[in-house]
Amino acid sequence: MMSLSAALAAAAPPQADLPAVSEADRAVAEGWASQVDDDLKSNDPAEAARLLLRVVRWDPSRWDDYRSAIDLLESVDPEAAARHAVAELRGRARFVGADAALLSRLAKAADESDDDATWQDAAELTRAAAELTAKLGPEQALQAAQLWADAGSAYASRGDLSAASGAYDLMQRVVAATEGEELKQAYRWDLIAGFHLDAAQPTRAGSAIELMRDREGETPRVLVLQSRLALALDEPLVAIDHAERAIGKLSGAADEAAEGAYSVYVDAMHTINQSDRAADQLAKDATAAPDNVALALAVIDARVDAGQLEPAWNACGALIEELSAGLSPVEGHLSAYSSADPVQLDRFADAATRRLRLATRMGRVREVLSDSVEWTERLGSLDLVWDELAALCREDGFGSEASQWLDEHRADPEAPAAENLAPATIAYLIGRPEEVAVYILALLEQAWEQDVQAGAIADECASWADYLLNDRHDAAARALLEAAIDRLEGKPNATVTAGLRTRLARAIINQQVKAGQIDDAVADEAQRILTAARGQSPDNGLIAYRVVFDLLYMGRTAEAIAVCEQVFKRWPAPDKESLFGSQRFHQASELFAAALLQRNEPGDADRAAELLEASLDAWPQSATAMTYLAWHDSRSPDRLGRALRLVGDAVRTRPGAGESRGYLGVVQLRAGRVEKGIESLRQAIAMSDEQRLSLWERDFFRNELAEALRANGRAEEAEVVESATAPAN
Repeated sequence: MMSLSAALAAAAPPQADLPAVSEADRAVAEGWASQVDDDLKSNDPAEAARLLLRVVRWDPSRWDDYRSAIDLLESVDPEAAARHAVAELRGRARFVGADAALLSRLAKAADESDDDATWQDAAELTRAAAELTAKLGPEQALQAAQLWADAGSAYASRGDLSAASGAYDLMQRVVAATEGEELKQAYRWDLIAGFHLDAAQPTRAGSAIELMRDREGETPRVLVLQSRLALALDEPLVAIDHAERAIGKLSGAADEAAEGAYSVYVDAMHTINQSDRAADQLAKDATAAPDNVALALAVIDARVDAGQLEPAWNACGALIEELSAGLSPVEGHLSAYSSADPVQLDRFADAATRRLRLATRMGRVREVLSDSVEWTERLGSLDLVWDELAALCREDGFGSEASQWLDEHRADPEAPAAENLAPATIAYLIGRPEEVAVYILALLEQAWEQDVQAGAIADECASWADYLLNDRHDAAARALLEAAIDRLEGKPNATVTAGLRTRLARAIINQQVKAGQIDDAVADEAQRILTAARGQSPDNGLIAYRVVFDLLYMGRTAEAIAVCEQVFKRWPAPDKESLFGSQRFHQASELFAAALLQRNEPGDADRAAELLEASLDAWPQSATAMTYLAWHDSRSPDRLGRALRLVGDAVRTRPGAGESRGYLGVVQLRAGRVEKGIESLRQAIAMSDEQRLSLWERDFFRNELAEALRANGRAEEAEVVESATAPAN
């Protein structure tokens, strides 16, 4: 069943009935704007940009000021400028000023960013630059085509095949409308055609294939793509013809088109119910080419399509055995990545994946469970076959078979690493988290005895603890972490346990939070662990952030503020080297602001507002910063209009975020929108567990809801809400 937050996120973002910008708000914006002159722009562009961004937050209609702020930001923080340009594009669907050169520069800055969120923006900026360049006329055709190609590549690298296909299609149109051969020779039409086909755009693919054929003739690569296109157009006989010709033209097993040629041939023959014939033909060909792995895989696929499961199973086992002989066991006492040729590893994983699919259909569970140990020896882990293994673990009847197999393969600190790693993976996938901890502790025990570096041991433990914590297997995570920390304390460089301690605190907190409450003794224990982690690694920004987050989550506002004071004294500005780069720096500042607003002592609100404004200067689409700034503004009647706009933007940016929806309700109540406020608060409270709302916020939202209900004559409903906040007896 879909969770509430997922349902809200999947639905169209709710309209918050945003008010028009009032004359008072326009006056505030004008006041900020009056402080910006040409001298300031020349001498202090960062300050000028800061003031102009304040202008736009008070009056979002001042797009010329926003564009000026982006221009100024480019010289001092190009990544922030890129994020603002994307915010403008999303707000208006176009970029004011029609400056393709600026967008191209910002796209480059985003693409080179170490930050994933900013890196994602590069594709959107490149697309916008291409749109503007294409409008400049045919003399800009070469540049426009390159920008469309860059946008397509950017979207493809980010996994958005539909957008990639759209961008490449516009590039193709420019090429088709341009005389000469220069553009036609400039691009990898095979890759572009493949993206079109993967995006279910056969017409676009056909155009790219034609351009490719004009350039290189009827090569195996061209024929494979033509075969795939024919299948997409429901022309299987044409697809078979192209595939057979592609196979006939292959230069050998190493031909880059071999895998595609055999694969599309199998698919096309299956479409006309000729898989038996395909299997026989390919098996005959394989006899004469025993080293052709792509052909061997195709034989297996054809036999599966033909229902010849036993021969397929045997062929798959033989191929895995052959490939295994070419892979040396991965050395070491922990999970690792094999140093073998990636092509060899991919081939092994392809064969193992087919074995797993067959096991699902044939009920050969025990055999692949035993195989998993050897696969781990050769691959270093089961990551390369994770998806298929997980699918197998979800099959009816697999759990009982796997449980019996685990009972026969108990954790053993004396055994090779694979004999603990493979069962740990199986235990995790079938939902036996306590056994995961036992297997991993056996694995770590051997590593300890072999004097493996403490950092490597801690990293292994952290990876498995994260798996367990993400699935809320908190007791198992706690057992694993406590044992690992205890053993590592005696190792050199014991500071590596700081990250494990923050995870341990999280496990303890998660275990004990019941109905929005946490026992004081448990909170004290978690705080001691967090304090120890911070003391062990005072120069690690990630540790600092985790400490602040969990203190605030537990409702320990004063303690969170005290740590924040230390953190921002240590890091007055972002510092990538300390794992406290721009995004984490500002996320921490947003938590600091939230804590100040919760404490609400004299001066706290103004300080919080400055932190949040600064966060939005750098990260304009931070729903958290918009949310807390809206809460701050809602405390002043003359700021309610901006508060509604801010929190409305936050909810549309992250419709599944519980805290944004809760503060939307708070702001709506203060703006007199009672029924909407009550509904928003109910939704936020219902989302509180899955969204990990802080305990303070849970109580705050419930109190606000109860007060609103009581004030509107609904005392019985208010009592129900209030009873949910009372500790259990």
